[in-house]
Amino acid sequence: MISPSAAHWRSSVQRVLLVMLLVVTAGVGYSVVLPAPAHAAATVGAGGAWNAFNPGVGWLGNSVADNGMRVYCIDPLVPTSASGKASTATLVTDTGSGPAGNSAPVSGDDLRRMNYAISVHGQTSNDITAAAVSAYVYNFVSVNNRGRGERFIGGPVAAAVRAEYERVKADTEANFNRRSSEGGAVLTLSTDPHNHYLGELRVEQLVPHEATGSVTLTNAVFADTGLATRDGVSGNAAYPIRAVPPSGVNEYRVSAEAVFHAQGPTVYEPDITIYSDGGGSQRSASNGTSQPSIVTFGASSTDPEPRSTEFRPVVGTQVASRYVAEGEELVDVLRFSLDASQSTPMNEWYTEADGSYARVVANASIYGPFLAQPLESDQVPANAPLAFSGVTATTRADAGPDTEYTVTSGFVPDEPGFYTWVWNIDSAAQAPETRLHLPDDYAYQDRFGQVLETSVRPSQLAITTQLTQVEAALGSMIADEVTVSVQAGGWLQADGARIPVTVSGTAYFSETLPELAEEAPSHAERIGELSFTTDRPGSVMSDSFRLPVSAGFVTFQWCIRDDDQPESVRGMVAEICDLYGQTSETVHVQAPQVTTQAKPIATVHDELTDTAIVHGLVPEGAELSFGLYKQPEVGDARLGANQSEDGPGATWTESEVLGLGGEPVCLAENRVALTEPVTVEPGAHEGTEVVSPAVHVSEQGTYWWVEELTMPHPDTGEAILVHAGECGLPNETTLVAEPRVTTQAVEQIEVGGVAHDVALVEGVLPAASSGITAELTFQAFRHTGGAYVCDASTIAHDLTTPIAVDQLGSYVSEKVTFEAPGIYYWVETLSYRFADGSREVVHVGECGLPNERTTVLMPALAHTGAVGHMSHHHLLLAGGAMILAAAAVGLRVQANRVRRQAHERS
Repeated sequence: MISPSAAHWRSSVQRVLLVMLLVVTAGVGYSVVLPAPAHAAATVGAGGAWNAFNPGVGWLGNSVADNGMRVYCIDPLVPTSASGKASTATLVTDTGSGPAGNSAPVSGDDLRRMNYAISVHGQTSNDITAAAVSAYVYNFVSVNNRGRGERFIGGPVAAAVRAEYERVKADTEANFNRRSSEGGAVLTLSTDPHNHYLGELRVEQLVPHEATGSVTLTNAVFADTGLATRDGVSGNAAYPIRAVPPSGVNEYRVSAEAVFHAQGPTVYEPDITIYSDGGGSQRSASNGTSQPSIVTFGASSTDPEPRSTEFRPVVGTQVASRYVAEGEELVDVLRFSLDASQSTPMNEWYTEADGSYARVVANASIYGPFLAQPLESDQVPANAPLAFSGVTATTRADAGPDTEYTVTSGFVPDEPGFYTWVWNIDSAAQAPETRLHLPDDYAYQDRFGQVLETSVRPSQLAITTQLTQVEAALGSMIADEVTVSVQAGGWLQADGARIPVTVSGTAYFSETLPELAEEAPSHAERIGELSFTTDRPGSVMSDSFRLPVSAGFVTFQWCIRDDDQPESVRGMVAEICDLYGQTSETVHVQAPQVTTQAKPIATVHDELTDTAIVHGLVPEGAELSFGLYKQPEVGDARLGANQSEDGPGATWTESEVLGLGGEPVCLAENRVALTEPVTVEPGAHEGTEVVSPAVHVSEQGTYWWVEELTMPHPDTGEAILVHAGECGLPNETTLVAEPRVTTQAVEQIEVGGVAHDVALVEGVLPAASSGITAELTFQAFRHTGGAYVCDASTIAHDLTTPIAVDQLGSYVSEKVTFEAPGIYYWVETLSYRFADGSREVVHVGECGLPNERTTVLMPALAHTGAVGHMSHHHLLLAGGAMILAAAAVGLRVQANRVRRQAHERS
């Protein structure tokens, strides 16, 4: 193959050869094709040196113009220019005969064919196709081979190029002059048999299949957009539609009109673009003008059968409240819908073009009261009592069936029972514009006795009660008699029997007597619950209730509450409570009153006791215990010292005792005894005396009793303090002491006269139960002068015969005669004699007390008063006698003391 660039230097040779060939072939009629020129564009394109008239040298293909277009030679006998001038492009409708007049002019359909072939097949880089298109172009421009372009094909690939040539030629012939063709489509409207407002538009058999269009509906809109017109409709598609019936009719049809558009075949004009270097040089051609065509066609469809606006409204209801209180009117809540049980079409609720719903009127009657839920039935039973009628509800144009309607009946039941609604819709009750869209003589009535359409006015029961006790002991058991009665109407029933009603009682505790109120006040403590279930009027004794262990008042309030009822019948009996604080419902829980009286005074030999005096109600298991506390004195053992920081053996100090300020104190540190508990009989007491166990003490002093009344907790058995006495009460104080003895002797006698001593015994004597007897003895001692001495050396009279002291009071000694004048002093001795015969001296009078002096005078002195004139001698004699007497008495007293100490040690 000789490329166009190599052919340029040989152009002169070509011209010579051309002349020679023309001479040789002129007589034969053949044209000579030059080798491939360097076309006007001067840039080689696709193809090859396959020109059959110049094998191996002649170019068959395209070149590339400066603007990138592929161009083909249309002047095969004109040499290319070597001027190098810029090429020009010109759109022509006639190619003319070329620069030398040796090219066939092309116009009209042949030029359209060339335009098509170069446009559709010639803009290629494929060598075979480019060569085939080049030969096809020569088919028109060749003077000698017009219509025989295949003769230009040669070379090693000739077969392939010829085959491609035939394909290009055949395609060009078939399509170079295609124009817009007719299109078509089939529109089909279908109606939902159950709802005439719904349906579908199908687009089928669309030709051309890629066509799209716009469809406009009449009496309908597209369901997804709500618009009557839809663009972009394509073939083999289905579009849900929604009918919009015209006003004032009950039958109508939906129609559809469609306009489709499709891109038709490209139209190639009879022109091409010629490229030329000017100066009579060879020309080349690229494609001319072309433009796509548009196919427009229409289609339509109409419902084959009319659609109906007929609809069948129904109403379903549910009472606003299943249970209505006394004085409350019945209220129903309606929901309108369509009757799905009827034959087709069910249709939708009719709406006008502006979206407003047809208004439907429904009427209701109310039947009752029934003691039980009436059985459901299609028709109202003939014997059903009509309670109320004339209730009306009308749907709204702006909402139709899409909302609930609350209907107040204006009817207030006057007795308990079940009341059921029955609603109906009758075409005769409708406005003409609504009746138009209802079936002829349309009538609907919902079922009688539906639970959802039944309201219940609960049974009205009354509660009266009476406690079994109005006063009770702490922690005791009590029961309540509750009477349930029907206040109005009847006792409602379920499952063939009266409904069970749970009655609940709440126990409240308060420290003070409760006042009547609807509810328990906030300070009332809720302490327990009782309940029972009954299904009939009458009295029921409640379970026993344990009262608290605190004194105060317990009142019961009985209620019938919804929350306490079985779920299946909850609400069928009206809630009610009796009053809080009723006398018949209040029990006074009493703690017993305890006062005490201790033994006020005793000796260390006596049994000490306290006596509790009990009034009121004593609970089960009550016990009294008594604690005895000694008034602390300096040096007393601190009885709780084993548990104190002072350690074992600690005693009360002076500062501690002074710190008490004389106030009573009852602590573990000074408690000397705690008795075993004494059981107190349960029940009512009026001054019952409970004596404590006896207690013995070994020290004199002041003792305080404190009593405690306890009871076992009913649940845990733990002791609970019910009452505790106060420390230091006068009536709870026992003074432990020995008897007090004061004396008064005869003051003056004459020698030879008699005298005696008188002892006054006060305070306390050992009780008879101790087995101890008290005795008094007396002694008289002569005063010898100087200090008072009452011992064996001065004793004048020793009256050893004891005088029994069996009670408090005055005791007179034995009368004795005094033979010698002088001054004598009496000394009394009080002793205890024990059952075993032993004795204990508990009191010895003081020697020399003025009130125990007896003066013995000489008779003369007694009469003359001359004692003061006695001689010194006589006085000395008298004084000596008195000293001797006093010494004798002192010896006697000392002997007595020795005996007493011996007894104490025993």
